[in-house]
Amino acid sequence: MVICLILVPAKLLVDAFAGYAFARLRFPGRDKLFLLLLSGMMVPAIALLVPRVHVTQQLGLFNTGWGVIVPNLASVLDIFLLRQFFRTLPRELEEAALLDGAGRMQIFWRVVVPLSKPVLAVVTITSFIFHWNDLLWPLVVLNDKALYTLPVALQQLATQESGRAYYIMAGATLAVVPVLVVLVIFQRRILDGIAFTGLKG
Repeated sequence: MVICLILVPAKLLVDAFAGYAFARLRFPGRDKLFLLLLSGMMVPAIALLVPRVHVTQQLGLFNTGWGVIVPNLASVLDIFLLRQFFRTLPRELEEAALLDGAGRMQIFWRVVVPLSKPVLAVVTITSFIFHWNDLLWPLVVLNDKALYTLPVALQQLATQESGRAYYIMAGATLAVVPVLVVLVIFQRRILDGIAFTGLKG
């Protein structure tokens, strides 16, 4: 829970800034850099596992909670979704704010973010569900049992208590409850966000 509470908001902030920069700011090599990012989506995640572990070790983040958080602070897919949505927003609103003396950061927080609540909600909820259920990266980067995330702990429990299915089922139930709560509470916002972004696209 601690990892998700730190990672999801930080990731949303990074992805929103990057999506807005690719959608609205003009800088040398912007389109080529964006294509380079998109091409990275074609590389299987498992192929990047060894380089990610090496970089994490070099940064001194191996076997720490930050080792789980920092490598996941940006998502190319989320950046792409946010960029596409930001491009649909009327430029006239931002130009009017510029004429009123607002800076880029003020425009982002006071104009763009309020208009982007549907897509931001979808990205936030899907990111929470993905990182709550993520097994592979925490399993690789964490060795200390005290730092295990819930999916890793469940995997260890399934190995140690293979003959006691009720332990495993109890742990799986605990793991599912937060996701179900999030889906029930935010079901309407998820559907509205997907429909809204679909209409805009």
